[in-house]
Amino acid sequence: MKRILFPTDLSEHADIALPHAINLAALEGGELHLLHVMTLHGPTSELMDELTGEDKAREALDGLQTGESRVIRAVTRAVSPAPAILDYADVNDVDAIVMGCHGRRGFRRLMLGSVAEEVIRAGRWPVLTVRKSPDALQATSNYSRILAPVDFSTHTAKGVVAAADLARRFGARLDLLHVIDIPVLPEFYGPVMAPSLNLKQATDRASEKMKDLAESLGTDIDIHTDIRTGGAVAQILEAAEGTADLIVIPTHGYTGWDRMLMGSVAEGILRRAECPVFALRTAEE
Repeated sequence: MKRILFPTDLSEHADIALPHAINLAALEGGELHLLHVMTLHGPTSELMDELTGEDKAREALDGLQTGESRVIRAVTRAVSPAPAILDYADVNDVDAIVMGCHGRRGFRRLMLGSVAEEVIRAGRWPVLTVRKSPDALQATSNYSRILAPVDFSTHTAKGVVAAADLARRFGARLDLLHVIDIPVLPEFYGPVMAPSLNLKQATDRASEKMKDLAESLGTDIDIHTDIRTGGAVAQILEAAEGTADLIVIPTHGYTGWDRMLMGSVAEGILRRAECPVFALRTAEE
C-alpha cells in the first residue's frame, strides 16, 4: 500500500484514526494524503466553527503530527464529504482509506448513516475505520493480533489474503474464525420442522477446511483457528473483545433497499466493534 488517504473533518473522531493511517503509510515508505472537505452547508466539525476559509483549514492540516512519511495535504469544497473523498481517491490512485467513524446507532444512524459507511458502500477501496469508544485512545495502531472471520465463500477469500498480508507485515498473530450460524425457529413450529443439522459433522467439516486454509497461507505467520456456533456478528465481536487489535472483513457493498432491509455481517461489525475494522469491498465491479 503505497498511498494512504486520511480524510479528516478535524474532529476528535478523525484524530483517533490518524496513527493507523501513519503506520500503514510507513509500511512501505509510502505517501500519506491528508484531505479535508469543506462542505457547502457550513462547518463540518466543532473546530471548524472557529476557522474560516481554505487557508485556516490548511493551517489545521499542517498542525497534524504525521510521522516520517511523505505527506500531501489537500483542501477541497463539495456539497457532501463522501463523493469528494471518493473522487480524490480515484484521481490520486490511492491504495487504502483510513477514517474515523462516529459509530451512530439506531434510527439516527439508519437515516443519516455516516461518511465512513458511505465511502465503504460506494467506493472500491479498502477502508480502515476506527470508531470512537472509551478505549479508542488506548487502542494500538501496531497490530499484534488480527482477527479474520471466514465463511468459506468467494467473498471472504480476499479478506483472508489481506489479513495474512497485514499479519506478515506487522509480525502479528492471525486468528481465523468460522461461525456456524444455526437458525432458531419459533417454538410453535415444533420439533418436526426444526432444521436438520448435524452440528458435530458440520464442526468437523469446518475444522478440516480451516486447517487447509491455514496451511495455504504459509508457515511464516502465527495462525490460530477457532470455530464457534451462534449469530455471526455476536460471535465475531465476542472473539475480538479485549484481544484483537484489528478485524479484517469483506463487505459486499450493498446499497439501497438490499442494504437497508437485509443489512450484512460487515455492517454489524463496523457499527459495534471496539477495535479498528478493515473493510474490503468484494462486490463485482
